[in-house]
Amino acid sequence: MEFGKALTYPFDDDEWLSKLGIAVAVSLIQLVIPVIGLAPLYGWQVRLIKNVKDGVELPLPAWDDFGDYVMKGLMVLGAYILYQLPTLLFWCVGAIVITASGGGMAAALEGGADPEALGPVVGVLMACCGCLAIIYSIVAGATFAGGLLRFADTETFNTFMEIGTNLGLVRDNLGAFIMALIYIILGMVLLVLASIVTLGLGSILLTAAMTYFSGHILGQLAMQIEQGGEPAPAAG
Repeated sequence: MEFGKALTYPFDDDEWLSKLGIAVAVSLIQLVIPVIGLAPLYGWQVRLIKNVKDGVELPLPAWDDFGDYVMKGLMVLGAYILYQLPTLLFWCVGAIVITASGGGMAAALEGGADPEALGPVVGVLMACCGCLAIIYSIVAGATFAGGLLRFADTETFNTFMEIGTNLGLVRDNLGAFIMALIYIILGMVLLVLASIVTLGLGSILLTAAMTYFSGHILGQLAMQIEQGGEPAPAAG
């Protein structure tokens, strides 16, 4: 995967200003109405992933089918929410446990129980719920990423629901997925630093820049998987 190429490729396109300008405008809308702004950006990124994977010479997509981007983006957002719902459940269970433990501890203390003995119990319960939430979130995020690469080809929501296939794609190409994640994190750090250096002015471009950058990295990942003899499985 080429880190530098993912940052600079838009500027090889004579229409980069209009393409990125619209992306920036859409990203600003999501500050006011998150779903309306995020959905077309994610749909745009889906086409970008496919363009890079297919070796399109100028992969930055034009905004020629806004409605299609919205529909694809809504499917991506919906799938992500479904994947991460159990994470919220773990945190809710943890909050309930803590609340119940607090009430039980108060009652126990009134009965003469040792507070030093009760404290570790609550701490262990909190730690267990937190660890489960974090572990699940990581696994779900990786599985979602596998589904996203396949969705760029299939464009069907059911692709995200083929959890075993998506997780298997990640498992079989774990090193490549980890490298892509590292690159995306590094890219985000660089873009945030650029925003700080420009006294916050760069923050206006941050969402659009991360969308085109991470989309290119994910497209390179999909291409690498395919060229490595492990093509993303088709939807069943």
